[in-house]
Amino acid sequence: MQFSGTADFTRLIIRPIDREPATAVVRAALDGGVSWFDTAEMYGGGQPEEVLASALMECGVTPGQVFMATKWAPLGRTAASTTRTIGDRPRHLGGFPVDLHQIHMPTGSLPRWS
Repeated sequence: MQFSGTADFTRLIIRPIDREPATAVVRAALDGGVSWFDTAEMYGGGQPEEVLASALMECGVTPGQVFMATKWAPLGRTAASTTRTIGDRPRHLGGFPVDLHQIHMPTGSLPRWS
């Protein structure tokens, strides 16, 4: 979430960091043996995913070398929106595949009326 730069709602919760410190965080994680990265579509409208992908590439990591998890936010949506929004994740992740797609929180989705 901190990779979200200037995303308005995120600034209210945490202090965002810029790309250079984000790359340092990712490099330290990789050096420490981390190979699983987690993000969410609701963090800064895709910007954190782009920062993460850029940092990984700057560290010499290519798609498929790390495990990428992301989360779908059900707030005010039906489950059908997962198929409409999952396609945006690899685009924001710079070609890194989504290895695990999770529900961000267990409440908040709208019922589907037949």
